[in-house]
Amino acid sequence: MNHKELTDQEFLEAFENCSLSEELFTHEAHLRLGWLYIQQFGLHKSVMMVPMRIMAYTKSLNKVHIFNLELTVAAVKLIDHFKQFNPDDNFEQFLAHNPRLISDLKGLIVEFYGELD
Repeated sequence: MNHKELTDQEFLEAFENCSLSEELFTHEAHLRLGWLYIQQFGLHKSVMMVPMRIMAYTKSLNKVHIFNLELTVAAVKLIDHFKQFNPDDNFEQFLAHNPRLISDLKGLIVEFYGELD
């Protein structure tokens, strides 16, 4: 199974109640989560909510050590930045317009924000 097989609502519900399979929470699924939260709540709330929710999810997996606050916040901000150029895109279109979010997120973060600690 792939996270794409879930509707946005199913994906969010499974993530938020920590029942989403760890294998489904890929890099792309992280981006989808940020994109969906920005769609619903805007940037300012998403910058707070996405890290908080990912921390809860990783805690449910006993893998809090894999969570990186700075990387998560920077990724949410980049998603919002690129979303401004094509605000009507669905998530698949958004990724097609912004392939470096998949292939080189850390490189984008360095370009926009410099090295993270």
